[in-house]
Amino acid sequence: MTGRDIWQSLGARFVVVALGTSSSILLTRALGPEGRGLYIGVMNVAMLAVQLGTLGLASSNTYYLSGRRESGQALATNTITISLVVSGVLAIAGWFIAGQVHALRESAGTVAVVVALACIPVNLLMLFGQNFQLATHDVRGFNRIEVARNLGALLLVIGLVWLGHGNHTTALYISLTTTGVAMVWLWRRLSTSGAMRLRLGWDGGVFRRTFGYGLKAYVITFLGYLVLRLDALLVQNWRGATAAGHYGVAVQVGDLLLTVSTTVGMIVFPKAAALGAEAWPLVRRITLITATALGAACLAAYALAPFAIELVFGSAFRPAAEALRYLLPGIWFLSIEILLVQYLNGLGMPIAIIWAWIVALAMNVYLNWLWIPTRGIQGAALASTAAYALVAAFVLLLVVRARRQSGLLSESSPTTAYLRPMSAQKPQPPFGRLLAQPRD
Repeated sequence: MTGRDIWQSLGARFVVVALGTSSSILLTRALGPEGRGLYIGVMNVAMLAVQLGTLGLASSNTYYLSGRRESGQALATNTITISLVVSGVLAIAGWFIAGQVHALRESAGTVAVVVALACIPVNLLMLFGQNFQLATHDVRGFNRIEVARNLGALLLVIGLVWLGHGNHTTALYISLTTTGVAMVWLWRRLSTSGAMRLRLGWDGGVFRRTFGYGLKAYVITFLGYLVLRLDALLVQNWRGATAAGHYGVAVQVGDLLLTVSTTVGMIVFPKAAALGAEAWPLVRRITLITATALGAACLAAYALAPFAIELVFGSAFRPAAEALRYLLPGIWFLSIEILLVQYLNGLGMPIAIIWAWIVALAMNVYLNWLWIPTRGIQGAALASTAAYALVAAFVLLLVVRARRQSGLLSESSPTTAYLRPMSAQKPQPPFGRLLAQPRD
């Protein structure tokens, strides 16, 4: 992996975000607040099922494959088998959940819910395939497929909106189609390269050896997803589809700002998994750079929110601006956490991270219960910001503790050398030599 991977990924992510944002704007304006709320509602149910269905395999596969700890084909075979089995169970559970959240199944329609649930296995296989791509350093293929998928979605949205058939069910069909095609392309690429093949099977030994790390990753990822997305479901339940549509726009802008940190973290994780404690110089420098850049972006978003949201999405979505302003500090804290936690993940993922997310989830649910009925979507945004700040502070404390424990490293090690005063070190480009693979 070289610095070129990060810059290429950031460039590709910029294109993906531009395409995805364009698609979302067209659909949002066509659907209106209520239609947007119905689309978000059923998709949140499906994506919640996807998070449940990962079982931590996305992180554990990257960890064990990057460090050459296990066979890639054995990991892939187990992963595919598990994902197909759990998808059926989760689809049934999702059907009943959709009937309980503000009568979502009745208001969105049976067809819409079925299409959303069909997205579960497709998204699981897509997610796992992307992790295998990154672990085998196929960054170029990852970026190419992502750009193509979002370009295809934009073209379909333009065509369907032009024909006047834009509704929440249409949006779900577009998501299922584009992700399905991309998933097939991705696995064909993995198979052609010889990295691994899409086939069913089971290796109990590999599963037992990887289960511990995967379980921790699973709990942390699922708790994190609940903190990130539960507020949208609670807004849907307590305030209805229109409020959920407003809040969905605020969250969408927040996700847009998170793109840089999630992209960089996605590229850094395989490197951190391979280097272990020696990954600290990489993680610290990138965290400082990203936090500074994103802080400036959040300040700009705060100032421009009312004007920009009304201009882009229309006057019907004006209430989303104030919710976004309450959400922005949390987005900044979450970005820092996303990058810092890669260092801990490379050390084997301390179980203390689980407690951080448990406490954050409990606080988030309580604050949402307290504030959404009285303050609406602004209360939901404020509750999320408080939860993100708590997790970021806890992860920072864990990193400090891990660094103290690594103080026994020799003076000649790269990590110890990095802890010397910055003035004593030669300047390096932020994403250049720092990411270069050490040579024997």
